[in-house]
Formats: sequence, C-alpha cells, structure tokens
Amino acid sequence: MEEERERVLLELLGLAALTADSDGQICYVNRAAERALGKDATELLGASLGESILAAESTEPVAARLKLAASSGQSLIGKAASGAKLLFRAVQFGNPERYVLLGTEDSSRAGSRSTEFGGPTPSFVASLLHELSNPLTYTFASLEVALRKIEELPEDTLTPPFPTIFGYIRSAHEGAGRMQSIVKKVTAAGSSAASWPEESELTVVLDHALLLAWNELRHAVTVIKRYTALPRVMGDQHALTRAVAELLAIAGEEYRQAGSPELSLSVKRHGETASVEIVNERPVSGAHVWGPIDEGRLQFARDAISATGGNLRLTQRASGGQRCYELDLPLAEAGRRSSPASASAVRTLSARVLFIDDEALLAETLQLAFGSDHDVQAVTSAKGAIALLERDRDFDLILCDLMMPEQTGAAVFARIKELAPELAPRFVLMTGGAFTPATQKFLDEFQGLTLEKPFQVQDVEALIVQFLALRKRH
Repeated sequence: MEEERERVLLELLGLAALTADSDGQICYVNRAAERALGKDATELLGASLGESILAAESTEPVAARLKLAASSGQSLIGKAASGAKLLFRAVQFGNPERYVLLGTEDSSRAGSRSTEFGGPTPSFVASLLHELSNPLTYTFASLEVALRKIEELPEDTLTPPFPTIFGYIRSAHEGAGRMQSIVKKVTAAGSSAASWPEESELTVVLDHALLLAWNELRHAVTVIKRYTALPRVMGDQHALTRAVAELLAIAGEEYRQAGSPELSLSVKRHGETASVEIVNERPVSGAHVWGPIDEGRLQFARDAISATGGNLRLTQRASGGQRCYELDLPLAEAGRRSSPASASAVRTLSARVLFIDDEALLAETLQLAFGSDHDVQAVTSAKGAIALLERDRDFDLILCDLMMPEQTGAAVFARIKELAPELAPRFVLMTGGAFTPATQKFLDEFQGLTLEKPFQVQDVEALIVQFLALRKRH
C-alpha cells in the first residue's frame, strides 16, 4: 500500500522518476521517465539500472553507486535511447531498502523551460511540492485534532458504529502521515540542510502499529494492551510505527506457532528511557524451542530504533517459556524534565500566537486545535499580518509561511525587525520549500527557527511550550 501511494505521488510530480531495489533492479517507471528514456516500462521493469539506464562512467557496482549518490547528493548520469544525457538524483527509502531516482535539470541547458526529460523544471517541482504540502498539512492536522477530541470523550458515549468510524479516522491519519513522510523525503532530496531529531508520541506509535498489524494479528493472537498515556520519545513517528508494526506481526506469528495465543504490549519507564515490551502472555512448555528470527525481516526495525539512539533486544524469560521483544527508546527532552510544566504548559499557561498563511483551512485547523487554550490570531496574507503587527505586537510566537502571493514571509520578517526587533526571536518560518532565487537566498541566510511543511499539530504544540518557557524565564 505504501509503495502504491509513492507511485501516485511520483506520477503527480510529472518529473521523470523510477524506483529500484538495493541491488539496482528497476521496480517502477513512471510515464515521464518512459518518455525521457524512450523506452516502455515493460522493457525496463526487472532490468538492471547499470545495464539499461546508467552511463558506464564508473566501474563501481550499481548498488554502491546508488548508495553513494543518495548519501552525497551527486547526480547519476543516465542515457536515453536517443543517446541524450540524463541526470538523476537518488533518494533512499526504508523497508525494504530501495531508491527513487528523480530527474534533475541539466546545467548545460540552463534557461530552458524544460529539462532533458521533457518534464517540468526543478523550480516547478518545488512549487508543486509546496502546493501538496499545504493540503497534506491541514488534512493530517485535522485528523490529528479529530483523534484527540474523540479520545477525550467518555467511553460510554463511544457506542457502535462509533468505534468503527474511529478506526477509519485512525487509518486515514496513518495514511496521511505516510504521504507526509514521502513529501518530506522528496523535498529533502534537493536540500543539503541537516534535519533535526524528531519527537514521537509513543501512545500514537503503539496504537497505530497495532492498527497496521491488525490483519496479521487478529488471526494469530489476542492482544493485551498494558499502557495508557505515555511520554514522547525521540525518533520519526512513522518510521517507529512501521518498525513496531513489523515486530508485532513477527511476534504474533511466532507466538501462534508456539501455542501461546496471547500477546502483551506494555511500556516501562527507566530513567531517560522508555522500554516497550512485546511478550507472549502465557509461557509455553519447557519442551518448546524458539526458532531463529529472520534477521532480514528485523533489519528495518533495528535501523529505525537505532536511528533514535535506542536498541532492540530479544530475550528469553521464565526458563525459556517466554520470548520478549524489548525496544529501548530515549525519551524526548520534554519528557526528561521532572517538572510537569513541560508536558502541560500548553494547558496551564496561555500564549498569544499569530499564524500567517494564505491557506485558510490550515488556519482553521490550528485555531480548533489550540483556540480553547490560547489566543490564536490567524491572518491569510502578508499585508494583513503587517497591518495587524503595526497596531498589536504582543505575541509570544509568530508562525509565518514563506511562500505567499503578493508578499512573502521574508517581507513580514523584514517589517517585524523594523517595527519591533524584540519579536524577531519569536518568529518561526514555515516552509514547504523555496522555488525562487530570492526566497532561497533568504532561507539560506535566515538564522531563526523553521518549521517544515507538512508538519503535525504536536510540532506547533512543542513550539508553544518552548516559547512559553522562554517567556517564564524573562
């Protein structure tokens, strides 16, 4: 399902794109790539990149060339049936490890509207990604707000068919989250900026992992949840969700075969670590021998957990009668502080937040999410924001989109520095990418915080907590 969503996005880009596995075997070719290469997808699928597309400028194996290109940002040189030179940028994806190759502009044709691929220029692609990021942001944020509101309802009100509808919303939330990750990865392919460590809501990770693995679990085991509200941990929420879902599926099948059809999922907190445990609830007989685990299937989970600074362990308990999968995940900084203010500051203190974005639906979503706890002002143009700031400068946090019609976020920031320099440190730039030389130059020189689109409600929540803490210190 995830690969299908990726393919839809790659077709929407209108740019030559194809995917390959870690050995360089072609898995998918979009229509723009067929046109650029002068070959049908049926001819390319299953073929080797090195033999069918890439120019023979290197003696390195194609797998090594792909890995180097993805890590360095260097373009791979390809060749069309016509003999024309093609340039591709490689983006590495997770499990199973694979690559997306995206067409890039040939510098020898600078100033031309179209690239060697007959598709749009990179600036057009950046513009398209920006347009995709807005609806993805408010779709994902709206679903997140809906989930939170539902979870606050008394249990006795959640009568059928409400649980089923709740499940649909969760599925849509997870799907939107995956699309969000894809857009971020494609956007990052053209950026050299280092990403900051991300934080995840562990409760959401576990709930969504159960949902993703449910088709495999329901025929294998009964799941016993032993957790309620949990702290935040370090790591990309969607990568961790997929990792835990994979472990649940592996464990569920293993426990079924062992004749112990009850799986327990629990969390324990040890200092600055949250330990997630997946274990068969009832020990099996002492005569049972647990078989080896397919390390290839575990690799994605190990990589996702290691990326957070955590680790995955397999242990035996009760004289070997229980097999336990233990995930140690480092707590996020907010979760490590002993004071409850870091987790509840959003509710105990009120902030004045100015949100500037030409996307009205996104403004409505954030007002719904935070309006009951904070004074959230929303303006849909740079001109309107400047007019507001000329008469009202009492804001704890200003969130401003970079790309807006008529005037950009750069103009708002320049005016803020003139009107009230003390507000400049409270200015956070929201960006789905810059696709003009002027905005790219501003983004390169901007020293403040940025919030990349598509973002989540919890990202804004974290910023509010951060700036409220700054206000308390002063």
